[in-house]
Amino acid sequence: MKYGLKRTSVFLMLAFLLVVLCGCTDSGKGITTKSIPSDQLQHLVIETGAHDIVIRSSDAETLSASVEGYKGELLTQEQDTVLIAIPMPGGGIHLRSPQPLYVDLPRQGIVGSLTVRSEYGQVRLEAVSAAEISVTTEHGNIAQSGVSGQLTAKTKLGDIRSALELEQAIVTGTDGIGAFYEGPLLDKANSQTIKLSTEFGQIELQ
Repeated sequence: MKYGLKRTSVFLMLAFLLVVLCGCTDSGKGITTKSIPSDQLQHLVIETGAHDIVIRSSDAETLSASVEGYKGELLTQEQDTVLIAIPMPGGGIHLRSPQPLYVDLPRQGIVGSLTVRSEYGQVRLEAVSAAEISVTTEHGNIAQSGVSGQLTAKTKLGDIRSALELEQAIVTGTDGIGAFYEGPLLDKANSQTIKLSTEFGQIELQ
């Protein structure tokens, strides 16, 4: 009888710890989605603490953002600037990584600028078009393919993977640490200026 009570107490304690630890992750179980008409979009700013970011083109005439397990305000607008921001998840211990943030842009792109910032998340750009594109991470990798616009990609600890054909050679840092590129594309018909920089990672051409 005493053994049964002791075992029950252990199970209850384990269940309590599991609830506490799970409470440190993002709340919510559904998928939050929000969209706005593309004609209201001039500048787009995307910021996350730990969520990965996937930005891709869409045939829809709206900008839409979706993420699973987040209940906060996902998209806000002030005049011609749209902000999509997800802060760092609260708590100390996280049993799993947050779900990715998906952003679908109209295929015609953004007239103004696209600014993306993440501390721990990785960023992937797929066939994205904007006049100016700026991507910055602290720890996450940056990957892009089919990007159109003046691109600046910078990371401190992550790698940069690019499908663009660069005209000049990539400069490697001292002792092979870090890499840097600033220059045009190989395609002379494209006047894009590309800036790629990683302090401790590598730049890989795919």
